[in-house]
Amino acid sequence: MLNIGLIGKIDSLEQQVSELKNHEGVVIQGKSSVGTKDSPSEYSYSIPEYNRIELLERSDALILDDHTLLPYPLIKDAIKRNKHLFFADYPEFSNEQFRELIKLIEEAGTTIQIKNPFIYNHPIQWITKKLSSSSFIDVSIHTEINDHFNLVEVILLLLKMGDLKLKKIRPLFFKNDEKQYRFNNIRFEFDNSSVINLSLLKSSADESFIIKVFNNEEIITANVLKSIVEVNSNPVSLKSHKFSNEYDSFFKSIRKKQAPDTSLNDFYMAKNALDEIINNVAHPTI
Repeated sequence: MLNIGLIGKIDSLEQQVSELKNHEGVVIQGKSSVGTKDSPSEYSYSIPEYNRIELLERSDALILDDHTLLPYPLIKDAIKRNKHLFFADYPEFSNEQFRELIKLIEEAGTTIQIKNPFIYNHPIQWITKKLSSSSFIDVSIHTEINDHFNLVEVILLLLKMGDLKLKKIRPLFFKNDEKQYRFNNIRFEFDNSSVINLSLLKSSADESFIIKVFNNEEIITANVLKSIVEVNSNPVSLKSHKFSNEYDSFFKSIRKKQAPDTSLNDFYMAKNALDEIINNVAHPTI
């Protein structure tokens, strides 16, 4: 039985609890929350409240809705004591802190998982399982002009899709002076000759998220927002496939003592890739 502690803003805890309450072999031991809620919650207020140190003592694993609520020294202490952590946000550590934590994780064998919601999307999961030899992958994303877009989240997906060693990044960004559109193209080249071409368009056009995979055997097309997959223009039924979710993968990694789907080191590599992109663009539009 895994004892889970929740740390975060009170408004977000109800959703966390509703997602966790049906997981077999998991008990929510308590919470350490900040903020207030206007109306009583069925879940949040029935869970005991503890300070961070006491919650750390009582829990086998912590889910951090906001990592800044657990001070860096306590994060280090948790890792050393084999207290597993799930980051539901993206940590903003210094490079030195990232390297220190990654080393501690390796020494302690603690499971630290970073949120990576795209890889649990059903079409993307299906595609990722199909990837094997070198491929050309074209990813096209259209959003509204004023939408906040987290590029590191997409980079994290792309680096995990093939689980490949990144060799080169070629960014090309355009920004329309009248703010009618923004277009970013980033080409990722990998050691096994695979290429991922990412095109990001912000405009008044309809939202879309399309992935195409080209290799020697087939062409795979996925409409991520509509959950449609085709292979060589033939539709694929996803109903018979078993898909995992983020918390399932976290708990499985803890129990089996295996690497998480998205580790702190994975996120550190994605962050470094984003830093490289920004440094190579004279006028970034991210």
